[in-house]
Amino acid sequence: MVSPVSRHYYIMDIISLLEAYKIARKSNIAKAFVSIDNLNKIPNKEDRVIDFLQTVNSYLGMLRNRNSYGALLELLRYVDPEWWLYFTIAIDKNTKKIKKVVLKDQYKKKRIIV
Repeated sequence: MVSPVSRHYYIMDIISLLEAYKIARKSNIAKAFVSIDNLNKIPNKEDRVIDFLQTVNSYLGMLRNRNSYGALLELLRYVDPEWWLYFTIAIDKNTKKIKKVVLKDQYKKKRIIV
């Protein structure tokens, strides 16, 4: 017999949600490594800087929210060293953990205000 936990969820539903969560987490980490690998293979990296920035920050945010700090560090180690010419890592002052990847100032497009 399944006992109700609240009006909408039952214990079996919660267990199946937790299992789905674990599978989604593993597949998301695998997809992150595949995406980074595809970006690492690009010969002219300067043309795809913004794509790389968006991809990495998306996966960093997802891994940070799931308390997967070890996977987050492994993902950053997997990045081709040539990319680090364009980026730096922003660290949260309070928690001392990685916040996001930021484009270096010399590669930002300058806005001209008239």
